[in-house]
Amino acid sequence: MSKLHFNPLLIQAMSDQPSHVIKECPSLSDLPGKLPKQIIQNVSQVPRKFPKNDVVFVCKICKKRGRYDAGHISINLEGHKQAGGTIKNYIQMTGYFRCKQCNSAGEWGTTQDFEMRLMGMLISMNMDESVVTYSIHQLFDGFQPRYGTEAEEHLLQKILEKPADAFLWNRLGNAYFAGARPDLAAAAFEHSLVCDLLQMESYFSLGMLVEEFDPALAVRFYHKMIAAAPYYTEMKNSALKELLAAGLNNLFNIKVSSEQEVAILPGEDIYEELGIEFPSADRKADVYEGTIELDNVESFYPLAKLLMKNGGKK
Repeated sequence: MSKLHFNPLLIQAMSDQPSHVIKECPSLSDLPGKLPKQIIQNVSQVPRKFPKNDVVFVCKICKKRGRYDAGHISINLEGHKQAGGTIKNYIQMTGYFRCKQCNSAGEWGTTQDFEMRLMGMLISMNMDESVVTYSIHQLFDGFQPRYGTEAEEHLLQKILEKPADAFLWNRLGNAYFAGARPDLAAAAFEHSLVCDLLQMESYFSLGMLVEEFDPALAVRFYHKMIAAAPYYTEMKNSALKELLAAGLNNLFNIKVSSEQEVAILPGEDIYEELGIEFPSADRKADVYEGTIELDNVESFYPLAKLLMKNGGKK
């Protein structure tokens, strides 16, 4: 991860600094908090959403050529069939990459090798769906970015209009994670929690990012996820149950592999930190009896449903 460029607008949105005082090529040291730097230091232990997918592109601004991680490639085959033209106009990439020379993004020329590779994908009978699919990639509001940087720009413009919207900051973090920039994802997730201490999805994502290199910190994030779940209304009930079950599975895995005692349910200090009421210990509804199986997320559904109580959209 040499030359970790990113959009100066991210600094502006986080700090409310005027654009003229922000560097054109900001660095990790310009981001608040320690977690982005810790993630880069331990990046080999941080999960990826998609496998590395190196492609050579040519920056149309400075004309320099470079190798970049394109991430997952979506090909809109139906759109191509209906409208025709070159296939490269119907592809999207989740990868977040900016020119290593001038930090621009979004205006890229392709090489003949890449175009030949695209044609090979189209005729392949054994397509690797972790790398490419016939699909359309779109954000929560229907926007269809060509690159991870377009997703970032779109979300940052929304955030500049509503800078305290924790949901938008979480979605920006998701775009960075899909684009293989976990450092920026962590910064966005952490900022979402500055806006809303009960942004449950961000706690889950932060726990997932740090789990391998700092399991104790991950446990704390997962505990906050559990505590915030009953208050979270940005997801449908079914999606909230799925996310909470996945977090519980991760928490149980940490418990099994740890030499230290790991509590599954959050302590009173977690609730105090989030400013919410600690659950009453004498509630019969809070007693769970059932069987769970590690890495079988569905086996955690009953426990997740119990813990989320009234959380989720009705």
